Parts: sequence; C-alpha cells; structure tokens
Amino acid sequence: MRTRWIVAAALALMLAGGACGGGTVDTTGPTTTGAPTGEPSPEPTGGTTGATGPTGPSVTLVNFMFDPDRIDAAPGSTIALRNTNPSTPHTFTVEDIDVTLDPMSSTEVTVDLGPGEYDVICRFHEGQGMTATLVVESI
Repeated sequence: MRTRWIVAAALALMLAGGACGGGTVDTTGPTTTGAPTGEPSPEPTGGTTGATGPTGPSVTLVNFMFDPDRIDAAPGSTIALRNTNPSTPHTFTVEDIDVTLDPMSSTEVTVDLGPGEYDVICRFHEGQGMTATLVVESI
C-alpha cells in the first residue's frame, strides 16, 4: 500500500509542473482553507472504498484525482483529507461542504449529510476528471 502511495506521489511531482498550464485559478465561491495541521496525516487507504476507523475514511487528493474515488462514510463521521501535490491546490466540494486544500496540506471535514450518494468534485479540476462519489450510510 505504501509503495502505491509513493509511486502516486512521485508521478504527481512529475506532472505538477505542466499539468495546470500556468493559468489562473478561479477561487470564487465560499471556501474554507485547509491549513497544514502540523500533525502527520493518516496514510491513504487505497482500494475502492475508504477504510473507516475511529474518525472515518482518509482521502488523498493527488495527480488530479481523489484516492479512493468511492468514499464510504457514516453520517456524522469525519473524513481526513490530504493534498499531496507540492504546488497545486485542490478542493473537496460536495453539497454544503466546500474545502480548499493548499499544496501539501491536510484537514478534516465532518459528514453532515443524510444517507445517499453524492458527487464530489475539485472545483479547480473537475474538467480534468477530478471527481469521486461519497456514499453516506450507516457502516
């Protein structure tokens, strides 16, 4: 699992320089900036579902994708978010949750949504396919 994360991070570093093309980033709309916490972030879990622990799943925003791209969470649980790109900001946007993560930062969001499936996007990179599905159900 750690090897997969290291390979993904290395690929992200290689692609980060030219992938955004140097254009401006649209930062309009309500956002909450995810500042680095100073604490180590949980390791990404990979697979098709996020492993739930005491605080819920972990999601890595890397290489213009969410890992995992299907996030299973219980209502009221906390999702750990980690942007591993060294120079690219991302957002975790779903329903009333809209969090901007600066490069190399981590934060957590609480799932205050009812049961169901929700589309998750990065507002900056949705056109590049940076989407996921959040499945909220009692786990």
